[in-house]
Amino acid sequence: DAEAQRAPNMLLGGEVRMFHQHLSFAMYEAAERLEFDRAADYALAKVRYNTMLSRGGTTGHARMGDHFQEGHRWLEDNRARLSPAKSREVAEILERSTAELDSAELLEQRDVIFADRSGGWSGRLRQILGDR
Repeated sequence: DAEAQRAPNMLLGGEVRMFHQHLSFAMYEAAERLEFDRAADYALAKVRYNTMLSRGGTTGHARMGDHFQEGHRWLEDNRARLSPAKSREVAEILERSTAELDSAELLEQRDVIFADRSGGWSGRLRQILGDR
């Protein structure tokens, strides 16, 4: 019953935002020092984190990752400032991240499972046990 109400070790939205903010600050500070390859590392970390949020969860998790597209935008805006090696790395990681995203259909199936798990079977079980 407890697992149906809240998953153990679950990240909270504030924690997700805080981590993104730390990566953003580090990215912009590196860019201010003209360390564009270093800044790209932080931008790529943001991209990979977004990919992680968009895998294995529900559409809500995927949407949370979509709100943090700053890493993608920074990489697009600063592509010409990167070294050739970093440009190749960025292209590879962006391609891999795109390939790893869960499909909309799979996310929707997980939504149904999550809804049943959090409000469906556990609620019905409480009702049955409460009737005794």
